[in-house]
Amino acid sequence: MWSMLADMHLILQPEILETIDFTGLDVASIDESLCIQCGKCKDACRFDAISDDITVNIYECGGCGVCEYICPEGAVSMIKRKAGDAYISKTRFGPMAHARLGIGEEASGKLVSFVRNNTRKLAENTIRI
Repeated sequence: MWSMLADMHLILQPEILETIDFTGLDVASIDESLCIQCGKCKDACRFDAISDDITVNIYECGGCGVCEYICPEGAVSMIKRKAGDAYISKTRFGPMAHARLGIGEEASGKLVSFVRNNTRKLAENTIRI
C-alpha cells in the first residue's frame, strides 16, 4: 500500500483507476442580480479579494466568509472551488493513493489529509496474502 510521497508517482508509474475532485477552501461568489454595490463586503475583506466593481478574485479570497455574513442583501455565498485532483491507482507493487494540487493552491495540508483518508480506505479494502 503506497501513500503520497512527493514524486513517488514518477517512480511507480501508476495506472489511474479513479480521479476525485479535491476542493480546498470555499471562495466567495457574488450574485450580481442581488448585489446593490454598497461595498460593505469590499470594506470587510481582509484579503483585498473584492475589487472596486464588487467582483471577487478567487485567487486572493481566503475563504473566511465575512463578506457573506456582512452582506445586507444576501448576495454573497461561499462556494466550493476545485483545488486539485486525488487519484486511486494501481502499480506493479499494489494500490496507491496520490494527488496533484493545482498551481498556486494553498490547501496542501487538507490535500495530504484527503490522501491519507483515501490510503486508509484502500488499506481496509485490500486483502493481504
